[in-house]
Amino acid sequence: MNPHKMVPTQLVVKVASHCNIACKYCYMYFRGDESYKSTSRRISRETVAVLGLRINEYIEEYGLEHVIVTFHGGEPLLVGKRYFKEMLDELLSICSADRLGFTVQTNGTLLDNEWIELLARYKVNVGISLDGPRLINDRWRVDHKGKGTYAEATRGLVLAQSAADLRFRGVITVIDPSISGREYYEFMTSELCVERMNILLPDADHDTMSTYVKSSLNEFSSFLMELFDEWWKDYPRTNIRFFEDIINKIVGADASSDLVGSAECRSIIIDSDGDIEAHDVSRINKSGAHFEFNVHRDSISRVFDDPTFKKLNQTERVPQKCSECPVYNICRSGFVPHRYSRENGYNNPSIYCEESWPRKFGQ
Repeated sequence: MNPHKMVPTQLVVKVASHCNIACKYCYMYFRGDESYKSTSRRISRETVAVLGLRINEYIEEYGLEHVIVTFHGGEPLLVGKRYFKEMLDELLSICSADRLGFTVQTNGTLLDNEWIELLARYKVNVGISLDGPRLINDRWRVDHKGKGTYAEATRGLVLAQSAADLRFRGVITVIDPSISGREYYEFMTSELCVERMNILLPDADHDTMSTYVKSSLNEFSSFLMELFDEWWKDYPRTNIRFFEDIINKIVGADASSDLVGSAECRSIIIDSDGDIEAHDVSRINKSGAHFEFNVHRDSISRVFDDPTFKKLNQTERVPQKCSECPVYNICRSGFVPHRYSRENGYNNPSIYCEESWPRKFGQ
């Protein structure tokens, strides 16, 4: 049984282990995760069928009303339209449709009208990854030849936005503070007409921050404060989940994501071979990913016995400075994979906390 108060209801299924682009900040190709070299390029029909049975088992075990299956990767659309439809049909033939929802997170470059029609027909929520203006996006989000992907991604974005029946859920951005928060917001809302977005801090930990992240804490802070000011003036015309989660924590509510103010894993990862994992971003840490359990032989709830899951959900071991901090109940020491070091494990503040910078990273 799950020893923690929260039972994750999002299952992130990595249906494709490879990607058609190679973002320079991606943990999969560039920040320590090499699991794609040994896992299946796409999830098998047998694994999808077993997963459906495991989802039903998981729903019944915890009395869940609804579970979200998020198709992820790599790039999930690489499995192709026909196979994607077969996966949906297989899961719906096993699981009750009123207890199962679908989301796909894509880089948008493969979207076309046929994809839009398929995703709309099956009521799949769609999110697109894009980092802002062409100059910023193409600095990081490039194909395997180093060519920027802005043109292809925005073409897919426009298709998704213009489809009346598609459940388009907005854009996810990895922050590059070389652009101001104000410029980013104006571009996303005025040029691209995006009304829903979320922002992510670049992934690294205490051992790799100096290698992977070249911007200073002050630059990230300035970006976030400017972005917040622009968003707040517009609220509620636009939705930025990162800020809404912080506000929810301030007023005593819960965050919808473990990126902000949560010490509990919000999702469970199912790899293309059926391996069950606590958090894919933890692959950036030296502790790495643990693949002790697999849907072909284990229930989904076995993830609660995973050493990484237990570490990611340790709320009692926090640095003393964190426990004394007036905003600890909001940030909870930060996103857990960003807290890791070989010396202390996860018993550190986030690399994006000002307590981490003067001593380790400078300004």
